[in-house]
Amino acid sequence: MAIPLAAGIGYALVSGVDPEAGSSVGFLFVFLLSSYLMFLLGGPLQEEPGRRGVALPLLQHRHHPLTAAIILGLIHCFWHAPLFATAEWDTARAGFGDDIAYLMFSLALSVVISWVFNGSRGSLLLAILAHNGLNWAILSAGGLTAAAATTWPAALGTSVLALIAIALTRGRLAYDPADPADPAGMVGPAGGRADAQLPSDRAASS
Repeated sequence: MAIPLAAGIGYALVSGVDPEAGSSVGFLFVFLLSSYLMFLLGGPLQEEPGRRGVALPLLQHRHHPLTAAIILGLIHCFWHAPLFATAEWDTARAGFGDDIAYLMFSLALSVVISWVFNGSRGSLLLAILAHNGLNWAILSAGGLTAAAATTWPAALGTSVLALIAIALTRGRLAYDPADPADPAGMVGPAGGRADAQLPSDRAASS
């Protein structure tokens, strides 16, 4: 609950924004359920197997976990950059400020999902659900409150959650190189685990 709440609550707090009136409980239920499934199929289910399933373990094998998450967040941001030139994409992009908000959101999202992935001993399912929860909260809350024209509430809320993750894990995002669920163990030399050669300052985990 903390993940979609952090991403979506800012929209309800934006000054001068009220939820759209006239929506029945049944309509809201159908809207929220259908949008959750639509966002799941349209992004996280396709993206997370590559990002957290492959890229993150390999990056964490070579870099500090927080650095790995930031690198992956930058890749996420610039991978979507061409969509800013299309009319169909539903992310706010009215000006340079929205570009900065999207970059901030991409980095924070990467930190939070990396924390979830590492803390769950490499659960790809939880990474997918965390990513989808963020997308769903932003677009649903933005749509229901008529505040979808800005990404700043989501960027700030997700950044707060990312800072909490960094503080709680001292920047390691719950990464444990000795965890048998870490796929990076498969990239080491034949006959030995790759994490056995990690520097001592990365051997500990929070």
